Parts: sequence; C-alpha cells; structure tokens
Amino acid sequence: TIVLSVDLLVLEPCIAGESSPPPTDMFPISPPGSLPTSRPSKVRFEGADYDIDQGVEILLQVILDTQSTPERMNLALNRLNAFAHNLDGSEAIPELIDRYSVIDERDTKVRLLRCIGRSGDERSVSFLHGVLRTETGDHLRSLAASCLAVWNIRAGLEELIRLLDSEARVRLVD
Repeated sequence: TIVLSVDLLVLEPCIAGESSPPPTDMFPISPPGSLPTSRPSKVRFEGADYDIDQGVEILLQVILDTQSTPERMNLALNRLNAFAHNLDGSEAIPELIDRYSVIDERDTKVRLLRCIGRSGDERSVSFLHGVLRTETGDHLRSLAASCLAVWNIRAGLEELIRLLDSEARVRLVD
C-alpha cells in the first residue's frame, strides 16, 4: 500500500498579476482550532533562540554545509519548515535546489522539497516541475504536485488527481 500525505492545500482562483483577498468560505481540511493561529517570533535551534532572520540564516548554513551530519541537517530542515515563507526572494533558493540533487536519503529530500515548495518563491516552480518529471516515488511527486497546485499550476493539479485516482491510499490524520 502506498500512503500519500497531502499537506494543507488551499486552492483559490487567481488572475495573473492580481492578488485576491483570502477566501472566507474555504472547506476546512483540518478541524477548527487545530492549526496554529500565530507564527513563532523566534527560531530555536540547538538550545539557543535567535531572531527570525538570524535563525533562518543559521538554519540555511547548516543545511547547505556538505559536512553537516544527516541528523543535524534534518533537525535544521524541520525548524526551517516553520519559517519557509521567509525564503521567498532569498539568495539561498538556488543553493537549496542544488542541494536537493545531491541528497540520497528520501526523508531528507522530503523535508528539503517541503521547504523549497512552501517558500512561495517563483524560482521554485521550474524545480517542482522537474521533480514531477524525474522522481518516481509517489510521496515526493505528491508533495511537488501539492506545492504546484498552490500556485494553481495545472501540472500539479493533474498529478494530484492522478495519484488520488491510482491504487494509492490517502491517509487522513485526526
């Protein structure tokens, strides 16, 4: 059995170049009150607290350091996922994309793909298309497709539909 875990996915119609207010009538995927209502104001890593900009920089240094142990890199990726929106426009996006291509461990690839996809950075779109073209694992493909679908990109939506119509099973988390 293949298990797909689909991150919180919000699809909203959007006309290119035009921003729209957040929808008020969305179908909630998670029960009310289960999602955090505020973002952390500090980055905690290895026992120290940092302001967000400094913390994100420290996390990026650990992730991009080829000498980092897999455990330390995964710890940094887990923390960075909470602040992935801070990567939009970051000079580190191309470096993170390059780092993805040299990682062999699937769990680390998932964490890094999630960071890149959640960044909201336009440079991630072609990378996410590449993941759909080259990866064979349903988990990585579903994550890339979810990130593309947030951008309302047809390839992401089509891949999610294909995966959901396949033999794959969707795991619902209480």
